Amino acid sequence: MVGLGGNTFTFVATDSVLFKITDAFLFGDIFSVSIDGGPAFQTSAPGAGVTEINPDLAFANPAYSKASVLLASGAHSIDVFLFSGVSSSGAAYLEVESANVPDQPSTLMLFGGLAFASLAAQRYRRRTA
Repeated sequence: MVGLGGNTFTFVATDSVLFKITDAFLFGDIFSVSIDGGPAFQTSAPGAGVTEINPDLAFANPAYSKASVLLASGAHSIDVFLFSGVSSSGAAYLEVESANVPDQPSTLMLFGGLAFASLAAQRYRRRTA
C-alpha cells in the first residue's frame, strides 16, 4: 500500500537494474517517484480495461499507470507518493530486475556469420591441402 506521505524502499544493486512501478489491482492511481532524494518521474495516466492481479501482465496492460527507469549499480532509496487515485491511498507493485540486455539479433547474426566464414575457410584449406 502506498500512502500520501510516501514509503521509502531501499536496496543496493551490484549491477545496473531496471526499477518498475505499476499501479496494482484497481487501475486509476498515478504515483510520483523520488529516487535518491530527488524527484524522478510520475507514472503514466491510467486507461480503461480489465482488472489484473499479475504485476507483469498489469505492466503490459495500457489500463494501468506505470513507469520504469534504469538505475546504475549502488545504493538507492526510492520514495513513492500517491499523486492521484481512486481512493485516499493507492497500491503499487515495485520491482527491481536485472538490466542485463540480451545481445541484439544483429550482433548474433554477425557472430554467426563470422563462425560460418571461419568454418568455410577451414574446409577450403583442408580441400586444398
